[in-house]
Amino acid sequence: MILIAIIIGFPSCQKQDSKYEKYLVPNGLSYPGKALNPEAFPGRDRIKISWQNSNDPKVVKARISWNNDTKWEELNVNPDMDIISMILDDKMDEGDYSFMIRTYDDKGNVSVPVEVFGAVYGEMYERSLVNRSVKSILYNHDEGSLIIEWYGAVTTEVGMELEYTDINGDIQILPVASTETVTTIPDLKVGEPIFCTTTFKPDAKAIDVFQAQKVQIPYKASAPDTPYLYPTVGWQISSRGGNHNWAAWGGGQPHLLFDGNLNTAFHSNTGQALPQCLVIDMLETRSVNHLTFRFIPGYPQYIYVKDVEVYLTDTPVSPNVYQTSWGTAVGTYTNSGSEDFTITLEPRSKGRYLIVYFPTSTNANGYINFAELEVYTLI
Repeated sequence: MILIAIIIGFPSCQKQDSKYEKYLVPNGLSYPGKALNPEAFPGRDRIKISWQNSNDPKVVKARISWNNDTKWEELNVNPDMDIISMILDDKMDEGDYSFMIRTYDDKGNVSVPVEVFGAVYGEMYERSLVNRSVKSILYNHDEGSLIIEWYGAVTTEVGMELEYTDINGDIQILPVASTETVTTIPDLKVGEPIFCTTTFKPDAKAIDVFQAQKVQIPYKASAPDTPYLYPTVGWQISSRGGNHNWAAWGGGQPHLLFDGNLNTAFHSNTGQALPQCLVIDMLETRSVNHLTFRFIPGYPQYIYVKDVEVYLTDTPVSPNVYQTSWGTAVGTYTNSGSEDFTITLEPRSKGRYLIVYFPTSTNANGYINFAELEVYTLI
């Protein structure tokens, strides 16, 4: 009976020992499972070290060492941990580091060391940071708002904060995303200062953020009635019936009206009968004072624009024949054949969607084309 029990129990012990076999080597040496896929996450005067657990059941602790093993930190480990991590935050000096990760079993056996490189950032890095630059800044008297146009953000920027005083005398904090190129402050108390602070991450994996020194943004409330050309970044424009593929002048697409190039132009679809229509989504409600139409220089034979009607609405619209929901035109014009012309709209005309409507054309087929459309407000 005893013999049978021993024979039955032997395969069970053999199965239990199998999960240890890959960590055993000849001559009785045992190496605990080493750290897998280590990563370093930089921070302010600290760093996070993380790795995938080997799942060796004998591993009971890990040691992270640096400075040629003269400094180290240890932590307990158990097989249930999928990811093991530790933040080294004992006021580490700023600079680049090489870290060694070793694991241990309860007998003191140590694994093969695994190296990972990382950086610690601090005061020296933060002193080097510079706030995002202002490209232009103008005060819009008509809307009572300040418009700031920015240069592009560097890849390490995560955003900005603007601090200003509103018309009620309260301090406001306005967040600005790193992707934002134009910022509007709608309720600025004129004459009060504006401050900017830009935030950075030195690495996409960083566990801390850093800030450039807060600076004041100088501005001047210009005299009223100064024309201001809206930047059109991100604006969407569509045309009724699409466009003609006008290869000689850039392709004929409607977005060419905003590329700043007089040698490219929009051309209506040759299969689309009158009326022609353009709809521009300006992304937010805007005050519009006037529109300027510019044509390809030196080619008066291509000027087909005759009558123009302009509408503004906050209701989403598609380019179409006239719809009563558009309301009444806020501006009209009959072109006499001049190369460029301007349509001044009714005072305080506002809307998000700008509709430019062409009921007639000097071309027998009803074509419309022009090179640039400039949208202005007054500041």
